[in-house]
Amino acid sequence: MKKNKGFSIIEIIISLAVIGIIAVVFLSIFSTGLVNIVRAGVRTKAVGTAVDDFNDSPHVISSKTVEIELPVAGGGTRLVEITGSYAKSKVNVTEGPISNMEVEVVAFIPGYTELE
Repeated sequence: MKKNKGFSIIEIIISLAVIGIIAVVFLSIFSTGLVNIVRAGVRTKAVGTAVDDFNDSPHVISSKTVEIELPVAGGGTRLVEITGSYAKSKVNVTEGPISNMEVEVVAFIPGYTELE
């Protein structure tokens, strides 16, 4: 009796099913990664726009004096008072694949005391 060489049809179907399951898993991982990359790009552009807006015309929230404790050479610390303003800028992203994202930039500007 002669032995048959090769694979049976059931072995081929099972191997194709396993390969298909693995392919679906990899495709879902890649699509999730692509969505996260696009979202990060949109967020980066929004932060850049908010920073540009902040640099052009900061909206002052409050002016106050901040006390900061700084180390001194030779040991110890020194208390320093800095007068300035807290300012903010807010940008709403309404275009692109991810909409309705809000980015807010808040910073303390030393020496800036102008209230709008």
